[in-house]
Amino acid sequence: MKNGKELDLCIKMDEEIISELHSKITQENIITTVQTIKQQLLDNNLDKEKVFNIYDISIEMLQNILKYSYGNRIDEDKKREADGQFIVAYNSINDKFTISSSNLITSNQIEIIEQRVVEVAGLSEKELRKLLRTKMKSKKDNHENGAGLGFVTIATKISEPIQVNFEKVLENVTKYSLTVMV
Repeated sequence: MKNGKELDLCIKMDEEIISELHSKITQENIITTVQTIKQQLLDNNLDKEKVFNIYDISIEMLQNILKYSYGNRIDEDKKREADGQFIVAYNSINDKFTISSSNLITSNQIEIIEQRVVEVAGLSEKELRKLLRTKMKSKKDNHENGAGLGFVTIATKISEPIQVNFEKVLENVTKYSLTVMV
């Protein structure tokens, strides 16, 4: 994180950076950012289905940074901004994208993240869609920041299990990293 106040976005292809963005993440720039990612990937003639999956996953991951980051701020106009890191990387040898994000969270968020990852682990596409419908109908996981559908949505679009990592930074502050493959 640059000075602890910016979102770092980096798009890499075979370890070569094709795009970088340094900006505070806000609701307003999430769509612009993911549209830029999508267009740059399409301009490089990459698989369209994968690109659109990356688009959807990127929105979910950036929204998570915005909504759940430790120390995120809401300004006088009720607009939220947050800090974090976001990377989209492509490996042409195995034709896989790695999408990763990291941000600070309060340590009490770890348990719910782990529960959500376990909930989707190993489910088939059909089972994930059923879980998504069930969650949408029940509204059991609804909360002030959303409907609790992010990990299920991500899991429907990835080729390998979701990977999370937690690193204690301060007493009640943890660096949270999320990595997925498409």
